[in-house]
Amino acid sequence: MKIDGSVFVVTGASSGLGAATARMVAENGGRVLLADVNAEAGGRLEAELAGAALFARTDVTDEASA
Repeated sequence: MKIDGSVFVVTGASSGLGAATARMVAENGGRVLLADVNAEAGGRLEAELAGAALFARTDVTDEASA
């Protein structure tokens, strides 16, 4: 899979496996849309990945939110 220059949507991105995946993508030259319900943690990760990530409060269990 080509990560460098690609854009990824990571759900559950504010913690755990989702956050680790987002960091790995950013470290390898990709850009990430961080989708999660936890706005506080998502905002912190967005700041940490400065320029490589954008947080969007998203509840994947709610069709309208997703």
